[in-house]
Amino acid sequence: QGGAQAGPAGDPGQRRRTTGGLALIHAGATTGDEDAEATALIDSLCAYIRSPYPMAPEYEILSRDEPDPALSEEDKRNFPHDKAEFDAEVTVRLTLLLAVHTRVIGTRESPGPWSGFAYDFSGSVFFYPVNLSGSYWSVPLNMAEATFCADADFSSSTYLADAIFNDTVFNGDVDFSHSIYGADVHFNKVHFNGVLNASSTIYEQGVSIQGVCLQEADLSG
Repeated sequence: QGGAQAGPAGDPGQRRRTTGGLALIHAGATTGDEDAEATALIDSLCAYIRSPYPMAPEYEILSRDEPDPALSEEDKRNFPHDKAEFDAEVTVRLTLLLAVHTRVIGTRESPGPWSGFAYDFSGSVFFYPVNLSGSYWSVPLNMAEATFCADADFSSSTYLADAIFNDTVFNGDVDFSHSIYGADVHFNKVHFNGVLNASSTIYEQGVSIQGVCLQEADLSG
């Protein structure tokens, strides 16, 4: 397999993207929960997470602690540099996702301060673990055509609007257990390449599941 392409050190465009991500981290720490400010920030956070990252296809290589023995000698030499840049971008995106997660954690009785805003993560490539457990969504959550390279946790969450996962690929394990879907759920043409846990889940409205590819699943109770 080919080595990852040079990131921030040799790519001015990537440096600008990373700098923009760091600015969003600062904004996320200082922005309040007022509608106008929060909407603008959430749109920017989602746009950054959706934005392509050149090294994302190298997830299997760069998520390792040591270079794959099968790599060429040149790629092995480049590995420390490429991995440092990859890890730095992972940190930025995890921090942005955490800014959302901490504000949508909640229940019907006590929603999070950002639970009522729209989130569009469609087409995102999550080249890092995703934790959105315990979340409360009162507007549609759009994860259509996303790719999850690592494990994803959506457990113990409540959806009062449509949950849209059409054409999504989960390459790691994914946990939807102990969740409540108060609106329609869309899981058409989803590929679960790891273990799916959807146990102890309540569906109060329609469930659209067509063309799903499953490897291993727990759909009990």
